[in-house]
Amino acid sequence: TATGDVPRPDVTADAERFKTELTAKIAALLTSSGGIPVPYPVFRSRFVGQNVGGAAANNNNGGKGGKADPAAPTEEMLIDCLSSAAALVRGNWVLKTSLCGLSDRVAEARDVCLVILNKHGYLRRQSLMSALTKPNDVGDMIDNDADAALITEHLINQLLAPIAVKGHNAMVLRVEDDDTFPVRFPEQAKKHQLYWEKKEEGLRRYVSSYEDLENVSE
Repeated sequence: TATGDVPRPDVTADAERFKTELTAKIAALLTSSGGIPVPYPVFRSRFVGQNVGGAAANNNNGGKGGKADPAAPTEEMLIDCLSSAAALVRGNWVLKTSLCGLSDRVAEARDVCLVILNKHGYLRRQSLMSALTKPNDVGDMIDNDADAALITEHLINQLLAPIAVKGHNAMVLRVEDDDTFPVRFPEQAKKHQLYWEKKEEGLRRYVSSYEDLENVSE
């Protein structure tokens, strides 16, 4: 290569950088909205085909050549980035608890709320409160007392406020279920189903206790 030649840009590095930027934008959008569930069409209209990149986007602004702008996400890229920052709950996207900056015990309580809402479509606060504060066994009671003190009605209300509203005798997701996303993207929807199944397995003690109190089955 002659001295002074401009090296070819690393397309792969650019694509990864755009995905990182897009994921950060999605997380910021979900955070700024207060953590409410957001339907997929909102993200699609905001990001798909729109230039969301930085400097690298400016290096590829000649649309006449017919080249795809790496800073204009496809739906596939958008869903990949969404899945890094959010989880699918009844067809809508909710910021992952790991990005909420909560303590371990409070994060656990939020995930229990989301598991139950995703699985059953509703939850009742009294049963949730009882399930989260119930000692696992006699030997666990001393440790559980300290944990249970963190879980108050006020905290439960704070956790539920962005994601749920009062329905008929129970709390339901703040936005209506979106059945179209799993139909359009069954493979991605299946990945999120497995994500929640794994979460439920780790929170089995609380979820099972709630289901026993509500007399609901799998």
